[in-house]
Amino acid sequence: MPGREQKASSRRIAYVLDTFPSFSETFVLREMLELEKMGWKVSIFALNSPGVVVSHPGAQRLQAQTCYLDRAAASPLRSAAAMAFAWFRNPLRVLAALRLARSLGAPYAWIMRHAYWLAHRIAASGSSHIHVHFGGPAAQWAMCASALNGVPYSFVAHRYEVYERPPPRFDTLVRRARFCVTVSQANVRQLNRMLGQLSSKFELIPNGTDTSFFCPDRNVPREPGLVVSVGRLSPQKAFQDLIEAAAIVRDRSSSFHMVIIGEGPERQRLEALIAARHLGSRVTLAGARDALFVRDRLRRAEVFALSSISESFGVVYLEAMATETPVVGTGVQGVPEVVAEGVTGFLVPPGAPEAMAERIAKLLGDPDLRGRMGRAGRQRVCKEFSITEQAVRLSGLLTTGPV
Repeated sequence: MPGREQKASSRRIAYVLDTFPSFSETFVLREMLELEKMGWKVSIFALNSPGVVVSHPGAQRLQAQTCYLDRAAASPLRSAAAMAFAWFRNPLRVLAALRLARSLGAPYAWIMRHAYWLAHRIAASGSSHIHVHFGGPAAQWAMCASALNGVPYSFVAHRYEVYERPPPRFDTLVRRARFCVTVSQANVRQLNRMLGQLSSKFELIPNGTDTSFFCPDRNVPREPGLVVSVGRLSPQKAFQDLIEAAAIVRDRSSSFHMVIIGEGPERQRLEALIAARHLGSRVTLAGARDALFVRDRLRRAEVFALSSISESFGVVYLEAMATETPVVGTGVQGVPEVVAEGVTGFLVPPGAPEAMAERIAKLLGDPDLRGRMGRAGRQRVCKEFSITEQAVRLSGLLTTGPV
């Protein structure tokens, strides 16, 4: 029963994800690996594979054991067998799940085709709980699969479903969950505005990072003038503002160079802006890279900078701070909960390239300030935002339920 302590033999959890693994969601991978260290057996179900090799530590091992739903549910025989099993096992649950899927206003036949197979495989895995990141399609499959097999689910609300476009029947998704998680106080406030009393279903567990992996290396020298940024090339990250800031900083630092790590739909627009501002020799779009590449560049950077106009938390700030790299960011949503203004870095308003350029130039010109902020940043991450603490709190919810 939910809320009752589980036996060690039932410490099995099923993750349901849209895509796995993902370059932009390595925090999910790290959470799984940390739960494994704590004795949890993790089963992974995803709609999509990334289509490229993701070489983050541990990613290939977990990817090899991931069940991809489109491949499984594409087989008419398998789908029919899973559907028949569900009807035979508990037809009342199937009818309830069908009503639930229809209420979503989405292509419910498509959702249910995956949910039948998902429910069957989760039951076969022996998982006692289903956990989802983000409130999108994966959460809908999990909710319907839970209705079919009776295994409780939870999900983590991040940014898109909180600030931009909540999924259909978001209130139903929350109400039926055993518990819900979100990552920042800013999210908690927004969820309260959206859901009222129902928002009390959410537990606050800030994201964490692996401070044994993201750490400074005294044998790796900092490169003079190197500024690093990491993020998907999407409108939310507003990299055009960072590039405009780079054009301003260029005139203040002869050794200045910026590397932006990430890929996305804004690449062509950003390439055109780099060319228009004559920054071809100063700004590099490095594409999507693995954690080893990101860590190496953060260790070498003198400054980390990010220009987001929306950011529910900002795990990449933690990664930069853990490597003792001072940061310059925008004071949006959950970022001030991560970056201590004037202590671990600087925060500027979104859409303000001149202010960002001023702070970047200040750090580039002051090695003592960079050192103080870098050390303070790592201390803050180790004390408040370790992946171990995040996993301990999640494990507590999984074993005993919310208080």
